[in-house]
Amino acid sequence: MNICGIICEYNPFHNGHKYQIEHTRRILGDDTLIVCLMSGNFVQRGEPALYHKNIRAKAACLEGADLVLELPLPYALSSAEGFARGAVDILSKIGCTHLSFGAEDDNVDSLKEIASLLLEKSTIDATLANMTSGISYAAARERAVFAQIKEKASLLKSPNNILAIEYIKAIMSLDSKMEPVPVKRVGAGHNTADVVENTASATLIRQLVREGKDADNLMPAKAAEIFANALVHKLDDNVVMSHLIRLSPEDLREFADVSEGLEYRIFDAIQTSFTFDEVCEKAKSKRYAHARIRRILMNAFLGIKKADVPDAYPYVKLLAFTERARTLLADNRENEAIRVINKPAHIRDMDENANRLFDMEIRASRLYYTFGGGVYINEFKSPEFVK
Repeated sequence: MNICGIICEYNPFHNGHKYQIEHTRRILGDDTLIVCLMSGNFVQRGEPALYHKNIRAKAACLEGADLVLELPLPYALSSAEGFARGAVDILSKIGCTHLSFGAEDDNVDSLKEIASLLLEKSTIDATLANMTSGISYAAARERAVFAQIKEKASLLKSPNNILAIEYIKAIMSLDSKMEPVPVKRVGAGHNTADVVENTASATLIRQLVREGKDADNLMPAKAAEIFANALVHKLDDNVVMSHLIRLSPEDLREFADVSEGLEYRIFDAIQTSFTFDEVCEKAKSKRYAHARIRRILMNAFLGIKKADVPDAYPYVKLLAFTERARTLLADNRENEAIRVINKPAHIRDMDENANRLFDMEIRASRLYYTFGGGVYINEFKSPEFVK
């Protein structure tokens, strides 16, 4: 049986996500088991998720997923490369045979060609050399690839292609046996305000929800129904800024993605700002992308330092599952590569490192619930069994 992983955020689950699951099964077969590795309460763009992780996991299972696991927090708040590598490592250890992902270009050979180039030392060296001109890492890398394959390098301009290539690169570098399954993105474009045949970007849907506007037609019916009365979480500037203003440049230097004196630029921005967004706007530049600044600040707020990001995670948390996933869960009980946990007791007999990581994630979740007005959702509730 095919076991296909999907790396996701589902922030929130929308019609495009349902299409990906259905299209993946059309490619691999109706009996394909869909395993989603989903960001928890914080997402890669450096902000709290719109809805808490448990309800997003339930929505995914109601709309076609068989199993939803939580992507560990340090990976969820990493760059595209760290996000992809950490997730691919976990799904490989769980036993996935395939990896499905969205892409603007679904030609797997073209994506593989660029992924292979990015792993070559000559491309890495050329990228670093290009950065000396003051351009961003992404622009420097695209320039390095263009020098080798010309127009094909344009694949690196599209957001979904960038992640797709990072997934394939991670599969290659980790020597994973998973087969990539690109699914061509349909409907509205990434991060746009367009609505095309009841599809829209998650960015637009979040905006509509936060403004109290109707977005139900942009989400599958079962997902829309459970989101309808769910608590909406948003960044609380007072909570975040009260912590950030206490950090020194030396403190900031300890967080991932801080290099080349960026800590001083961020420190100065914090001292002259009153909101999280204002800090981001002041600290970003041609070289330092807005998303990178947001992740650094969120990691700083949550206290996730460079030293806290492990090469491999010892466990993964179970969020939701269906009857079809029981066999896979049973098979993984004796999995020595990674442990699937669904209660705190499973952590207690693991080593000190696992317990430290677990405590860090629990603290982050407690902070997340302050963004919901202090309404706490039990972090240790049993995984959702979705019939």
